[in-house]
This record gives sequence, structure tokens and C-alpha cells, in this order.
Amino acid sequence: MTYGIRAEEAESIVANLKIIHTYGLIRQVSFGFDKADYFHAADDIKTYTEQIAAVDVIEQLRAEVERADAIVFLGFAFHSQNLLMLKPSKPTKPKFVYGTAYKMSGADVEVVSEQLATFFQPVINSEARARIKLENNLTSAGLFDHYAKSLTGGD
Repeated sequence: MTYGIRAEEAESIVANLKIIHTYGLIRQVSFGFDKADYFHAADDIKTYTEQIAAVDVIEQLRAEVERADAIVFLGFAFHSQNLLMLKPSKPTKPKFVYGTAYKMSGADVEVVSEQLATFFQPVINSEARARIKLENNLTSAGLFDHYAKSLTGGD
């Protein structure tokens, strides 16, 4: 409703996204359903230790980071273990990175930005760093509003 599109159109857009559920997926609960057996619904959720052993998922994640034109982080805590899973095996070409770092300190935003800059060639450079836009004062919706032109190619 916020973006003025029908539910069917939104479903169609989401259906075309490639989503990798790194830590598993709750499959038995429909969106909006409030009477679920959450204990059994969580059977497919993995811990970090369980997931790190899944080399195929890690390779998929890294391949998508390398393939992406831009990367968007929403509600991502930027824990080192998660960044390590995403980091390409060799630095890739610089690309734009947008993300929410809501209520994270400015100092920590700088640390995370430097960590993300190591994903790109050359390992640390001003071009890669300038393309990283982590916002500690924006929610996910605010990030999309703030970078609307950037994220849509100027349309």
C-alpha cells in the first residue's frame, strides 16, 4: 500500500527475487497466521555453527555478492561471523552498498564500512569506501525513501 501497488504485483516482484535463507526457514507458518506450533516450526532453523558447515550455501552467498550490481542490508547486525560468510573469496569490483545500521554509533558504522570495503578491489580504497552508504538514523522504509533514485537507477 505504501508504494501504491496491488498485493498481487508485490507478490510477483518477491517471487522473482533470489532469497537465500542462510540460517534456515520456518516453512509451516503462513504469513499473518497466529496459531502455530512454533517449537516444531523452528526445526529447520540452523545455528551459526551448523550453517558454517554448509559450504554450498556459503558459496551461493558469496557468488551472489560477486554477481550483484548493488548490495542492500536491511536489519542486518553486521556481526563478524555473518560478514565472513558473505565476503567473496577474492576481492570483487567496487559496487554500491546501502544499509540500515539503525542506532549504531558513528564509530561502529565506520568500522563496519571498512570491513565491507575489504570485499572490493583494491582491498581498501577510497572509491570502494565512498560507495558504502550505511545509515544509522534510517529504518528500512526510510532507507528506501532516502535512496529511491539510487536504488531504482534514477527512475
